[in-house]
Amino acid sequence: MIVKFGSTPDGASVSIDDRTLCAATPCSRALAVGDYRVRMLKERYVPLKKTYKVRKNSPSEVSLELGARLGRQTV
Repeated sequence: MIVKFGSTPDGASVSIDDRTLCAATPCSRALAVGDYRVRMLKERYVPLKKTYKVRKNSPSEVSLELGARLGRQTV
C-alpha cells in the first residue's frame, strides 16, 4: 500500500520502527499491511510518535501537526 506522509509544518523527517523512511515531508512510500510506529522530527519542533495501521484497500495517509519547541531564556 502507498502511504502518504505529511506534517505541519512541512519538512519533518519520517521514521518507521526506528528506521528513517523519508528525509522530509511531504513524501510517499510503499508499506506492507500491518502496524507501524511512526515518528516525525523537525528541528525546533517537538518530535511526535504515533502507532499507525496500514490496512488493505483503505486510504493511507499520516499527517501530524508538530508543536513548536519554545525555549526559555534566563536574564
